[in-house]
Amino acid sequence: MKRFIFYIIVFAGFFSPISLDGIDYPFRSQAYLSSDNHIIVNEILDQIKFIISEQLEDIPMEWIIVEADIRGDLGADDVDMIEINFAIEEKFDINIPDDEANLLNTVGDYYNYVKENI
Repeated sequence: MKRFIFYIIVFAGFFSPISLDGIDYPFRSQAYLSSDNHIIVNEILDQIKFIISEQLEDIPMEWIIVEADIRGDLGADDVDMIEINFAIEEKFDINIPDDEANLLNTVGDYYNYVKENI
């Protein structure tokens, strides 16, 4: 019986949200809706990763993690960063001012910015 309870706790814990560097990132198996706009939270991250993967043609989406520095780890240059900003602005119908865009360095930075501004 103890082993059964342990497996339930471990299994239930596996599907609970985790936090990576302060980023709310649920496992893909969960479907969370934001309270005000009903966008699935992990869909936001997947869309950001897709945009980055499309702009940086040599980087598969599976390699893009929330901690990845887009310039340092993924090899983006200034033009790539501008294109990523424009694509994210268009996809999520938000505006990223230049002074704030300069602070967005990681995939997680973009995720948090989009989550706060949609």
